[in-house]
Amino acid sequence: MPVWSKMLNGTATRAVGLFVLVTIWLSLYAPAALSNPAFVLSRAAVTGMIAIGLTLVFVIGELDLSVGSVSAAAGGVMVIAPGPLVVQVLVAVAFGVAVGLVNGLLVGYVGVNSFIATLGTMLAVRGLALQFTGSEPKPLPHAIDAISLMTREIMGYSVKCWTFLLVVVLAAVFLARTRVGRNLFAVGGNNEAARSAGINVGASKILAFAMCGGIAALAGALDAMSSGAADPTAGQNALLVGVSAAVIGGCLLTGGRGSALGTALGAVAMSALAVGLGFRGTDASVQTIVTGVVLLIAIVSDRALIARMRRSLKRRRITRGAIDSPVKHERVSA
Repeated sequence: MPVWSKMLNGTATRAVGLFVLVTIWLSLYAPAALSNPAFVLSRAAVTGMIAIGLTLVFVIGELDLSVGSVSAAAGGVMVIAPGPLVVQVLVAVAFGVAVGLVNGLLVGYVGVNSFIATLGTMLAVRGLALQFTGSEPKPLPHAIDAISLMTREIMGYSVKCWTFLLVVVLAAVFLARTRVGRNLFAVGGNNEAARSAGINVGASKILAFAMCGGIAALAGALDAMSSGAADPTAGQNALLVGVSAAVIGGCLLTGGRGSALGTALGAVAMSALAVGLGFRGTDASVQTIVTGVVLLIAIVSDRALIARMRRSLKRRRITRGAIDSPVKHERVSA
């Protein structure tokens, strides 16, 4: 099987469909958006990288609510970190990995539900972002160098765009072509079966959360460098858009399925839709409504998710029937 087909793995159908529909809509109602693909890709870069990180967590059947806070705090880390710009970026990414390790330990070894665990880290890290910046946007120590780097173009595309593409390719190769990446799918499909096959489930979950945190921090660092300042309120919509892109790209929230390329396509399609609506002067609230509607359609149209829910309901009925039968038998005997 060709590598790109294996990376997509049949899960990106909705993302491809949405991308085609958005392209047709833009050509009819907002052709100016199609004339500048670099701008659309730049808009998709930050939330797209966050969505890629979420994809790794969704594959193992977990959720990370802290990605938006990690993204915002990464800029704050660059404000207080010493050294040149590259060192500050590395420290910010290390911070994100550390938060991911905490999430992974809580979920993978302590056994805390991922929603509860990452809700706690989300609040704590958001507080750290406010502490790092003094609760207001603060210029980066190397703001001029950062803005200069972010405005530099290679073949017509910014450094932010190329970083996004690099993250997508590396994540796609990791999931499709490495044993560790394939283990994540096994963990998400069935924890007990994965353990029986000799897979360290706890370590796999820690790895997924750590990678998610690191990618979210990288996205936040690039976002701060683009403006030359760290904003503690940044990333507030990152979780919503990231989840939407991942689900549209074929991720199954219950685990065992996902595609980095599909998620990237979903992120770009949603970014293009937002740019087109912006060019038409659509209110920001309407753009949020459209994002929610697209997400709902993606979930409702997910046949695999619907089939899994039906199987779950069927198992519950069988279990209830097995519990109720002895009780009825005892009553008849009495």
